[in-house]
Amino acid sequence: MDTKGLARSTLYKLCDFGQPKNGIALIIGPPIVELPGQEPGRFKAEVKLLEINVMAVEVILKKPVAGLGAEADLVKVKPGYARNFLLPRDLAAPANAGSKKMMEDLKRRRAEREAQELNAAEELATALNKVTITFQVETAGSEKVFGSITTHDIAARLEVLGHKIDRKKLVLPKPLRGLGEYEVQAHLPMNVQGKFKVVLEGIAKDKVAAEEAPKSKKPRKPKSAT
Repeated sequence: MDTKGLARSTLYKLCDFGQPKNGIALIIGPPIVELPGQEPGRFKAEVKLLEINVMAVEVILKKPVAGLGAEADLVKVKPGYARNFLLPRDLAAPANAGSKKMMEDLKRRRAEREAQELNAAEELATALNKVTITFQVETAGSEKVFGSITTHDIAARLEVLGHKIDRKKLVLPKPLRGLGEYEVQAHLPMNVQGKFKVVLEGIAKDKVAAEEAPKSKKPRKPKSAT
């Protein structure tokens, strides 16, 4: 085989070099030559897989996908993402002429879901407006407290009250370190905002130590002589 005319760098669809990313490989290095003693057609070359912008495919989302969209959305994604993730998990369907009826059904289901989520978020916001969470914290006779109250502490107390909210959705610019009353905002689903109160009450450190100290046992009465 005459290889002298082959270019130094040539773009090939991959055949004998294995399966590349996006199905394309770039043959680089010296001119391709046949190896002595090998079958005709087997070549020595350096292979480098390339990131190539392949044509995106359109799919219709059947369920909400974070960072992509919600039901009935027509989105463009990479073929591999659709083939290996969205389609096998029934998160999407190929967009084609026969998808019109499915899109209408998905839009109806999406509207129902969003209405339910909005109603639930508004009810939660109403309930939060009536909530006041009180923390008793140690002090040294001033308004400064030992330690601090964080979103983790507040979320845990909310969960005890029956309101499970991700602590990352609670707006607290910095941990609470002073006595007093604070208003905390919560970012709820469907862009609904809720708010509630957090109160830090001081308790003297020596009082806490006294309450935590074990109670002394009463002396046992001696047995009477018989």
